[in-house]
Amino acid sequence: MSRPSPLPVLRKEPAPILACLDLSPRSGPVARMAALFAKQTGRPLVFFHAMEGDLPAHQLPDPLEWHLSRSRARRFLEDLAASVEDSPGTIEITIREGQWQTALAEQCAALDPDIVIIGSSRSGDSGHLSGALLERGAGGLLVVPSRDFSEPAGRMRVMVPLDGSRFADTALSRARAIARMAAGELLLAHVIPSAGIEEFGPPGIGDLELERQIDRRNERAACEFLEAALRRLQAEGISARSRCLKGDPRACLDRLMAEERPGLVVLSARGQGVKTCENMALGSTAAYLLDHASVPIMVVPSRAATWRGEMPATSGTEGAFSARIPLNRRPAAA
Repeated sequence: MSRPSPLPVLRKEPAPILACLDLSPRSGPVARMAALFAKQTGRPLVFFHAMEGDLPAHQLPDPLEWHLSRSRARRFLEDLAASVEDSPGTIEITIREGQWQTALAEQCAALDPDIVIIGSSRSGDSGHLSGALLERGAGGLLVVPSRDFSEPAGRMRVMVPLDGSRFADTALSRARAIARMAAGELLLAHVIPSAGIEEFGPPGIGDLELERQIDRRNERAACEFLEAALRRLQAEGISARSRCLKGDPRACLDRLMAEERPGLVVLSARGQGVKTCENMALGSTAAYLLDHASVPIMVVPSRAATWRGEMPATSGTEGAFSARIPLNRRPAAA
């Protein structure tokens, strides 16, 4: 007989942070990031583990072996919770049975967590894995590299790639709230794609001039876009700066993450590409960055509304932040 689907839990306290952990040393970085994030946001923390069996579906496990396995898993999670230095307080431990993605989806339906934190995939397909979890209904998703990363000393730096889409605006709202709560710095990143034109033979003089005009127009629009966002953030008292690069967005953002070493990257699941691929849970740029991540990356679903952690609007500002307001036309800094 199949198990009934869990009913959503009505909570008066803030939605929890849910850390999905296995029983390997790879769980350490995930647990530490989850504890730090829960402490900074003031949310309860749940350590979650799924017990996956190797038996056929029709065969029941040995009761004694099952009990011992569950006891070992709980003991491991309890020791891990006790070893976390930045503990937010009491850490709840939940263990479910079954394939871990399915069990995690059930747990998300039951708890409605604010964000799910997982480790990067062993096989290097974190983008595919994240897309599958988002399709199963996961809200915000934070993917932590399998190895410990060394964040530069000083205030927390939160990097948010922006492409002018409404999805990137949602990611910026979440990054803005995190930076404010952590008293950190926001790094706005924008990549100007090369203005290519269709070539059916050698380009003509008019073609080259058209390409240069498009390049200049895109650079000017990028300057206006970034300056608008910076002015609004600075008016709210949030420390922020920007980086503007030109080229392939995936390669440029990957290189920028390696140079800046942010403590967190907040990335929209999709961007401008949604115009042609509306059914994709995860865009190609987000998938590439997740597969090559050397720093924690938070993926904000394209369907997400204003984040629960969003701070109330101050006098003269809106609660939902948008960067799409052009201002000046100074050259972009690379």
